[in-house]
Amino acid sequence: MAATLDVAPGLRGLPRGLPYHQPIDRKAFPDGLRTSGQHPPIESQIRPFDDFPTEITGPTVWEGRDMATRQDEWAHHWTESELNELLQAVNAFTVSGIPLININKHNFHIPNVTRTLQAVRHDILNGRGFVLFRGLPVQEWGRQKAAVAMMGISAHLGYLLSQNKLGQVLGHVTNLDADYKNSLDKVKIAATNAA
Repeated sequence: MAATLDVAPGLRGLPRGLPYHQPIDRKAFPDGLRTSGQHPPIESQIRPFDDFPTEITGPTVWEGRDMATRQDEWAHHWTESELNELLQAVNAFTVSGIPLININKHNFHIPNVTRTLQAVRHDILNGRGFVLFRGLPVQEWGRQKAAVAMMGISAHLGYLLSQNKLGQVLGHVTNLDADYKNSLDKVKIAATNAA
């Protein structure tokens, strides 16, 4: 029987006994494991308040009500050929036996989709800062294939980072009926219907 990793005891409604697969192969991260907020500040980059701009402009400045009317600019609908290429890459990666945590743009081959993802990455870093992917057939592919696809896509957009204190790099945004009103400090909002 595989070792299991229990979720924090205060999280009601969340699955317990998550399978623990394998330790992280650090060779998959040649630049080192990257996490956000877990390193000391770079003192030379800290600026006095007076140096901050009084007005921020550019493509990264927007309001939700404006974006709501321009969904065609920030939603990417996967085409049939893109989905076929993604599924081929998912199947090839799965049979390779490489642990999912070690997925990267070199072992998840999607040459045609990569061109699309390069434009998406540019827009995330230099434009509005987000994208919504639509049409990944999660129900048809199942959770495992969908997870491989999303991790592979993410590896083409940047580095895979820990998303929480459990070290998870992929989180499922699903209503697990967790009680956020009484346990907000213990429950991720993504595990509730509060969105």
